[in-house]
Amino acid sequence: MPTRNASQRIGKTGERAIETLIDDHPRWVARRQDADFGIDLEAELAEPGPDGQVLRGQLLKVQVKAGAKPTDIGSHVTLKVERAWIDYACEFRLPVIAVAATSDGKQAWWVWVQEWALLNERRLAAATAATITLRLPAERTLATGLDHDLAEIATGRHPTAMVLALRGVLAVASGWENATIAQGIVELLGRTNYPSRDWTIRMIVDQLSSSDPNVFYWQAQQYLPILLALVRTAGDALTRDDVLHLVQRGEVYSRVGINALGVLYDEWPEHAASLGLPEAFGTAGLDPAAWYAAMRERFPGQRNFGMFLAGQPDGDLVHDGATLRIDQDLRDHLIAKWPNRGESVLLDCLFWPAQPGALA
Repeated sequence: MPTRNASQRIGKTGERAIETLIDDHPRWVARRQDADFGIDLEAELAEPGPDGQVLRGQLLKVQVKAGAKPTDIGSHVTLKVERAWIDYACEFRLPVIAVAATSDGKQAWWVWVQEWALLNERRLAAATAATITLRLPAERTLATGLDHDLAEIATGRHPTAMVLALRGVLAVASGWENATIAQGIVELLGRTNYPSRDWTIRMIVDQLSSSDPNVFYWQAQQYLPILLALVRTAGDALTRDDVLHLVQRGEVYSRVGINALGVLYDEWPEHAASLGLPEAFGTAGLDPAAWYAAMRERFPGQRNFGMFLAGQPDGDLVHDGATLRIDQDLRDHLIAKWPNRGESVLLDCLFWPAQPGALA
C-alpha cells in the first residue's frame, strides 16, 4: 500500500503554515504551486485598498523546508539544500526565497537564494558535495521580512537586485554580437560596489580571455572595447594571476591582452606596479610582455605610451635582453601603426641582440 512518511507529512504541514502566514499579511497574497518541481509557493506583493488588496504583479518564488526544529548554531539557523536546487533557483529571473520552518510553521527564517549564491560564488565554484548548508541569521524571520525586506526584494529596490539585473543583461549579450550593450554593462558592473564584485570581474575577464589562442586579430578585436571598458572601470580588482590569464595564450602573448594591459597601466598605475608583472611575465616565458610591463614602470604616469616613446631621443630601451631601438624608422612605424594596433605594436619591434651592451 502507498504510504506517506513522517517527513512528507511534516513538510506539507509546514508548507501550509507558511502559505497561511504569507496570505494573512495585509501586503501579500500566497498561491500554492500545484506542480511542485522545487518551488512550493508564489508570493505576490499587494497594496491594501478600500475593497481589499490591489495586486502589484511583483512576485517571489518560495521553497519551504520544514522540520521538527532547524539546527540552531549560535546566531544562525542552518538549512541543508541540494546543490542542484541552488543552481536551479539561480536560473529564475524572479527572486527565489528558501524558508526554513519548524514543523508547525510557527517559527520560520528566510534567505534570498540568488543573493546568497552571489555572495558565495567562490564556495559554489569549489564545491563538489551534493548538498549545501546555508546559514540564515536568526533575526531574519519570515514574519519581519514580509513587513519590509521581502517587499524591497520583490520590487527590485534591493541593492543586490541591480547587480543581478546587470549580470542578467550581460548574459543575454554573451555572444558579444551586441558589443555596445555588453560594453555598457561591464562599465556599470565595474562601477558598482558589491561584495562579490571582484569575483564577477574575474569571471568576465575569464570569458573574454578564453578565446582560441590562434584566433585572428581582427576577430579578437570584437572583444577589445568590452575588455578595455572593464579594465578601465575595475582594473583595481585584477590580481597578478588575472593579468597573466588576460595576456597569456599558451606560449605566446595576446595582442588584445597587451592592449588591455596598457589600459591597466594608464588607469591604475599604482595597482599595476604592485603586482610584480615584469617578474611574473618573465617567469611565464613571456619576455615581450615582461619588457612592456618593465617599461611602463620605468616611465610611470605616461599615457599613450607608444606615442610617448616615439618622442624619446634615439637609444635602446632594454629589459632582460629584450630591446627596443628608438630611431626614425621606429617613429615612422609607430606613427603609421600604433593608432590602430595599440601597444602591441611596440612588442613587434623588439629584438634580442647577440652581444650584450645595449644602452639602458
